Amino acid sequence: MRRARYPFWMMVLLCAGFLRGTAQEHGPGPCEKGTDASTQGCGAYVSLEHRSLDAMTPEDRELWSSRTRDIAQAAAIHGYNIEGTAASGNPEWMVSQSLCLHCGDTLLLQYRLIHADRAVSAFTVLVPRSGGPVRVVSVLHHNAWDFLPSIQSPGSFALFDTWLPEEERRRALEQRAAAPWLGLGLDYAELTGNRPIVPIEPSLDNATILAPEVILQIDDIRLKRELIFSDREGPEAYRVWNIRMDRNGKILQVKTRAHAAYTAHLLPTAAPAGKLIQPTEQPQGKSIPDVAP
Repeated sequence: MRRARYPFWMMVLLCAGFLRGTAQEHGPGPCEKGTDASTQGCGAYVSLEHRSLDAMTPEDRELWSSRTRDIAQAAAIHGYNIEGTAASGNPEWMVSQSLCLHCGDTLLLQYRLIHADRAVSAFTVLVPRSGGPVRVVSVLHHNAWDFLPSIQSPGSFALFDTWLPEEERRRALEQRAAAPWLGLGLDYAELTGNRPIVPIEPSLDNATILAPEVILQIDDIRLKRELIFSDREGPEAYRVWNIRMDRNGKILQVKTRAHAAYTAHLLPTAAPAGKLIQPTEQPQGKSIPDVAP
């Protein structure tokens, strides 16, 4: 089994060059979801760019506006009611665009609603720019999954395989540069309602010092590929993604596992107990008798 892995400086250059305009390369930051990643020191991170409705290009905003009814109908099939809310601009449903790396002519949108009890409902939407049906991926219903988490759902696998052309997926896995195949993993994570913040060199941050580097494992015997990367979920945790594909980029299995951020524990060393030396008695003087001359 071969592994494609690169030194830190090469990863930064590859990711910065390939992801330009479609991803954000964070400087040192707290790596906390929804925050600016440039306020604390914890290494270099890469994530996809997200745009609110107001920040979308006029063409994408117009496409979203023209398909809001189709989005509402497709969402209703999965149990989401957005009629009169996001479909009409109500801020209860937060809508953002994910600028995925292999989107092609598709608009990827993430919908998220925080209920009064702080529970979350969420789903993602694929809107073809050239026409065609709107596709929805169910993520959460009031903090609950539909049978399986979206990242492990066979429906998510199938949608990813039909969304991205096989030739494009296969070509990405054949690239020596990390960005194309890492982009496949980020695109799938976004499709299933996630927003990974990937440390390029986890060992630069004490909290992720035990996390794996971005790796593509190549099994030439079984003709399998496994993409491994970490997602800094917050200051207290990170998540490791394992995405197994065939050599053509068809997803076979996805696993994630949460890990607590590493904290170095220094063992306190007690000062050695002092030893009190008891003072000894003053020696008694010795009388020397006088000697007569």
